[in-house]
Amino acid sequence: MHDACMCKTVRMIAVTENSPVAQQGGDLPSDEQVVIEAFRIARILGTADSSIGGPPRAWLLHKLALTPGSRVADLADGCGLDASTASRHVRTLEDAGLLARVGDPDDRRAACLSLTPAGQDALDSALRLRADLVSRATAHWSATDRLRLADLLSRLSDDLGAASIPTNRTVKARPS
Repeated sequence: MHDACMCKTVRMIAVTENSPVAQQGGDLPSDEQVVIEAFRIARILGTADSSIGGPPRAWLLHKLALTPGSRVADLADGCGLDASTASRHVRTLEDAGLLARVGDPDDRRAACLSLTPAGQDALDSALRLRADLVSRATAHWSATDRLRLADLLSRLSDDLGAASIPTNRTVKARPS
């Protein structure tokens, strides 16, 4: 990495980890700050529980719980992963007994995936542990702030998803 880029990245990370965003005086680009904060949140939530192997596998289990009977390619697409990465995670989750493959009745070459009871238990536990962490961290927040956070995160997630689709469509602004 170029030295100037490395210095900027190190400065952003150091500033982020040593003081709240509100105290920064606007010296960091807000979009970069959002990304750095998202990295921090993902890291913290990812280390809350390692029983299923971290956020990518938790996300796969969650998506599979919503769409049982999915094929690996469909699951990969739904999770925003390439097929080889999804296949590797699926294999690990299958080896751990958290999901099962069943032959696709419409295509003998393909397999449909579903959560096992152990997989559902692991997903439920992972969500509970992370939700408890969020609850403890925001216990002193007002109900309005917690609702606003949930709304803004949902909005950001929707808009990031729409913006990452490689088309000429524009992201529709949601009312604030």
